[in-house]
Amino acid sequence: RLSLGFFFVYSSFFSCQSIASRVIADVGYGNLGFVNLAINFFTYGVSSTFAESIVRWCGHRFTMFFCSLMYSTWVAAFLLPVIQFDAAQRQLPLPFSETAIKTVFLGSAFFLGMGSGPLWVAQAHYVAETADEKTKGRYNSLFLCIFYCSNFFASTISGKLLTMVSKTQFYMVMAGVSLCGSMTYLTLPKPHHYEVTPGDSLAIDEEKYPQPKEC
Repeated sequence: RLSLGFFFVYSSFFSCQSIASRVIADVGYGNLGFVNLAINFFTYGVSSTFAESIVRWCGHRFTMFFCSLMYSTWVAAFLLPVIQFDAAQRQLPLPFSETAIKTVFLGSAFFLGMGSGPLWVAQAHYVAETADEKTKGRYNSLFLCIFYCSNFFASTISGKLLTMVSKTQFYMVMAGVSLCGSMTYLTLPKPHHYEVTPGDSLAIDEEKYPQPKEC
């Protein structure tokens, strides 16, 4: 279920990321797509510095759920400039101001980056606590296999789907896919060995869970 959640969330994310700059330029916002991605990855690095504290206070599953919602929000933010462009093409009243669209669009990139660091820290710790010495290699291999399949899937469907539906429909579908991925994190079982709950430290109690000694 963890791998499935990441598959859905990142299939949606990679699909939108790969065409972000082109789509935003096509709807009249120039290089705003590049700025969006730059803000995303900059804040991703910043959020990684305090991600451990967020996971400690919120727990594995709630951290992954709430942080992955930032991905759905980011995808949904593309709807604003796309809907505005469609309205202008049909000579309809513009439903959003340009300033509001830029604020929401760039703000979603900021929150996406702030959620990315804790999401990956929570994922790594969840896998580590779910697996044991015999299964951790297999669990990580399976997770990475499914995760990178999402990149292949996204690259395959993004161009194809855009030729079949409008941009508005495309981003609505991708936001829904991402949201489905987020919901799977709430169904994750507790790790067999140790569960991080709000207020816990990420440090493992070595008396209850002895670690192998180094040679």
